[in-house]
Amino acid sequence: MNTFLHCRRVKKLLLMMKLTTVLFLIGLMQVSATDYSQTTKFTIEVENKQIIDVLKEIEESSNFRFFYIREQVNVEKQVSLKARDATVNEILDEIFSGQHIEYNVMQDNLILISTSPNIVELAPIATQQHRTVFGKVTDRSGIPLPGVTIVIKGTTQGTITNGNGEYIITDITENSTLQFSFIGMKSQEVTLRKQYSK
Repeated sequence: MNTFLHCRRVKKLLLMMKLTTVLFLIGLMQVSATDYSQTTKFTIEVENKQIIDVLKEIEESSNFRFFYIREQVNVEKQVSLKARDATVNEILDEIFSGQHIEYNVMQDNLILISTSPNIVELAPIATQQHRTVFGKVTDRSGIPLPGVTIVIKGTTQGTITNGNGEYIITDITENSTLQFSFIGMKSQEVTLRKQYSK
């Protein structure tokens, strides 16, 4: 019996060590990707060139790879750019200026480019002091975003948007703040009281 318990403890310890090692390696890759994006410099001068061509030029002269959905990101837009010893972030800031575009450097120097989420149709249904809130999350062009995580701030209570970008959260107070998060996008917060006092 003692041998069985000892084996279980050893297996559990080994599993924890493996998990710690994996998390450590992921953290190192993320730090490495961030470091590369901050230290790699570009000198680019283009006149009325499509964004997609600028991104290809960056890919050809670096380890960066860009991922985007054409329906969300207008890569055919023509831009003019004069950058000297600029980081990839500075270049992306310039070419996507005023377009509600976000980008995140992931591991392996993959850069995810996407539109900012647009939170729409928050609608409360009052039930004394608690409410049910339902709504829909889309990108700026109106395309529904499935898999967005919505959590009531300060709690573990929440939900995820369905295939149509729709969600329902029950038993929520009128002062609550909803936190919306999606892979590759900055988190956003919406306070219900502010939303409905307009």
